[in-house]
Amino acid sequence: MMGAIGNCRGNGGVAGVAAQRQWPGKTSKGRPVANPSDSIQYDSEADVLYVRLAPGGAVARTVELDVARLIDYSADGAVVGLEFLDASDGIDLTDVPFAHRAEQLIGESGLDLPVFV
Repeated sequence: MMGAIGNCRGNGGVAGVAAQRQWPGKTSKGRPVANPSDSIQYDSEADVLYVRLAPGGAVARTVELDVARLIDYSADGAVVGLEFLDASDGIDLTDVPFAHRAEQLIGESGLDLPVFV
């Protein structure tokens, strides 16, 4: 969940994915880094990326897709955001809700993180 940024819970990597996209751009040196719309937050020390899909949406529960991917939901079941642990190993968007939108936001952020689709 959003509060877990900087609180890395796992050490899982991304393996066995079919395709990878590397977005050109700056590599974050500080922490945390957010794009101007605050849709993306990256904590380079914890290596955690958060993709906010519903600005202003309150997180009611978090579901762990696997050890490196968590999905935040609002009280009404809408997806609020996506959290990726060990982000520098790659962002695995397989089976992630709103994967296309997440890929777009990550690409627009300018972060130099590999994205797997």
